[in-house]
Amino acid sequence: FCHGEEDNRVYELVSPYNFLSSYQDLVGGDQCMLVNSSGARFNTSELMTIIEKAMEQEMFSPDLAHFNGSLGDFFDPRLDELLSSQNLDPEMSEALKYRIPQLGCVTLATDSLYDLGAWGTSNYKDCGGDQILKWKNGT
Repeated sequence: FCHGEEDNRVYELVSPYNFLSSYQDLVGGDQCMLVNSSGARFNTSELMTIIEKAMEQEMFSPDLAHFNGSLGDFFDPRLDELLSSQNLDPEMSEALKYRIPQLGCVTLATDSLYDLGAWGTSNYKDCGGDQILKWKNGT
């Protein structure tokens, strides 16, 4: 992914060559479906609300700037607390405990949230524009 169009050197370098396309249409509205390995569908709206809350209010909390440790050390206990407050079945809670940090890793371009310092991550600046530009196949 290429996250953002404004003040993003990757976007500036590749945009003239039409290598990127937006992933927005595939994840917006009712286009996203969450299923388990048995094929059972989940309430996507409810789960997306939990995921957004975890990412926006917990992972990038204002308290992050004052935490001495990794982003994983900061986020995991807060995610556990959030998930336990949602009255989810244990299987769903475990799946989200895996998936939400994975989404954070994609956003922050890291293999593990434990590889990033909390304080440094608190200074992360989103580039404006489309946050989920993907590389076109064959490029």
